[in-house]
Amino acid sequence: MTTVREYREAFKREILHWPRAKIAFAKTAKHQKLIIRYRGKQAKRTFASTDGDHRALKNAVSDMRRTLRRFGAVRMKNANDN
Repeated sequence: MTTVREYREAFKREILHWPRAKIAFAKTAKHQKLIIRYRGKQAKRTFASTDGDHRALKNAVSDMRRTLRRFGAVRMKNANDN
């Protein structure tokens, strides 16, 4: 089972590849929110406190990437990326 801590760590690792992009976290009664900011644009994405299936974490990170691309951000690839 994926924990909230693992979600946060995955988002923090991924955001390092997106220059000028920032993230923050908020909590509601039942869910966690990821706040994505890039060049004056902002989006909020909700993710569950518990995962529904084995792909939940990967899907959440993918959703963050799609949002940043929609904002016009470009992901930088590091030499350590696979």
